[in-house]
Amino acid sequence: MTVNVSVVLTALIVGTMAITTARADDDHRLIHEAVVNGSVDKVWAAWTTKEGLEAWMVAHAEFDLRLGGKMRTQYHPEGKLGDPTTIENTIICYDPNRM
Repeated sequence: MTVNVSVVLTALIVGTMAITTARADDDHRLIHEAVVNGSVDKVWAAWTTKEGLEAWMVAHAEFDLRLGGKMRTQYHPEGKLGDPTTIENTIICYDPNRM
């Protein structure tokens, strides 16, 4: 099954991909899209679990998938979650296995 994923780089973990980038003229957002040749379940797990994120994107991760939950990542192998270089994102919405 081919999945249209709106997160660039997610494709890196599951195989062949085609990436396009566009700029929305009206609000200056960058929009990244990728077509991933992989299952929805594998892509979802790669993006929404500690194990998935650490397998392809970051050295350390924490993911609390719920409204108001946090995705915390640390790119430096010697770093720790919670130190000054930790990146923290708040989950404001999601649609399981889709967004």
